[in-house]
Amino acid sequence: MRRGVFAGVTVVMTVLACPRAWAQRDTSSILGTVRDSSGGVLPDASVTATNVATGIFTKAKTDSSGDYVVTPLRVGTYTLKAAANGMASQVFAGVILDLDQHLRVDFSLQAGSLQQQVTVTGAPPMLEVQSATVGQVIGGRQMENLPLVGRNFQGLSALVPGAVPSSAHSRDSGVVSLGSASLVEPA
Repeated sequence: MRRGVFAGVTVVMTVLACPRAWAQRDTSSILGTVRDSSGGVLPDASVTATNVATGIFTKAKTDSSGDYVVTPLRVGTYTLKAAANGMASQVFAGVILDLDQHLRVDFSLQAGSLQQQVTVTGAPPMLEVQSATVGQVIGGRQMENLPLVGRNFQGLSALVPGAVPSSAHSRDSGVVSLGSASLVEPA
């Protein structure tokens, strides 16, 4: 009986001691504003994000101020399409989304019919202005080629700009605060 209680207390204490692990996310979002050609916002416009590799799509509607958020989205390359009644739809192809990214993509729809479509060939700027969070994706090739003392994956978080040791004690042990570092297992 004591052994079971001790094991249960150990699990609870371990879970409570690891709040930083809860902050790690494996999804992202795309957000922005849909406007008409004169700069006016378009409420109730439809925005669709389609994962190129899987064909899975996620839809969102704009609110009264023309803003939308498409979430949760997995890492990958997406095609974004915005459409509204009485407007030609607009498409952004080749939008690359990384882990825990909140990418802003704004649309400007021209007057026309829903059957008309404007395709933007250049990808939208990969600028994240919604958050001051700094993060970096560490890929499988980096993980395989970099020397890791004791194969401790947490040492990779030191590669992320702005990552600092979480305390003086952990500085000596080599443990670094993960912040928003996203560690990707090799394929």
